Amino acid sequence: MTNNQYKCQVCGEMHQLQSLIQFPQPDLVNDILAGREKAQLDILSKGIVMINRTFAVVESLLSVKIVDDPDDDQLDMYVWVKVESKELLRAKQLFGREEAIVVFGTIMHPIPFYDHKDDFEVSFFIGQDDNTKDELQIHSLIGESQLAIDFKEGITLDKLGLINSALLHLLPV
Repeated sequence: MTNNQYKCQVCGEMHQLQSLIQFPQPDLVNDILAGREKAQLDILSKGIVMINRTFAVVESLLSVKIVDDPDDDQLDMYVWVKVESKELLRAKQLFGREEAIVVFGTIMHPIPFYDHKDDFEVSFFIGQDDNTKDELQIHSLIGESQLAIDFKEGITLDKLGLINSALLHLLPV
């Protein structure tokens, strides 16, 4: 990003503009690992765990274009998506027959700077090409939430500054 500083709307100070946000793994996974929650947890691969063989928790990349950034940067958010086992079984049956399989799920946690009244439904590709080996990237958001609109249309550097302020000071925008 060319302009990597912004004036915080909360405290009025200048801060470094961040375009990468990584949300921690869901509390449910942490509780199971710590023994506070009784459940079977199977680690399928990096960023993918199966819980009680009923659903998987998948770390996925959600990228939002920054429309007025001269460097064409984007806001990258690593979020956790819940995928039901029926959906995984459907994808497994298609694996090897199709290059890329669309898998549907819901973002498991609130995104602090977006209204989270409903689950954000997402879809992402599982494929066998070089683009999907390291991370699963969300390619659509279903619905008309502000997050879905921003995903389709992009955000401005000013909105990125608001998002950064909210995260820095743990406030909703």
